[in-house]
Amino acid sequence: MGLKGSTDIGAKKHLKSIQNWYIMDVNQEPCIDGQERTGTAMFDKVEQMALKIEGMTCGHCQKRVEEALKAVKGVKGVQVSLVGKTAEIRYAAGKTDRQALVKAVTDAGYTVTD
Repeated sequence: MGLKGSTDIGAKKHLKSIQNWYIMDVNQEPCIDGQERTGTAMFDKVEQMALKIEGMTCGHCQKRVEEALKAVKGVKGVQVSLVGKTAEIRYAAGKTDRQALVKAVTDAGYTVTD
């Protein structure tokens, strides 16, 4: 039984090692293929869009636009430039669109120009 017991322990350790590697692998973001992973599920491809925004005059305006865009369903990340008067938005394809992003900025009190 000594040989069988040691083999079982070795197999269990190996299986645990494989399970840990799998968990670490699926929790890495973003993936090389342009898709993001969260937990053990794959989500939509992430796309990027730039909007030109008029009416921002201070850091508070910049933060307000950023928060408005982040609140849109499907938005993964936002960078707003006060100096450049632009917003770079990363979003899940199929989860939102340009119209929803423009509406968020407009509802916050600013104008999208393009």
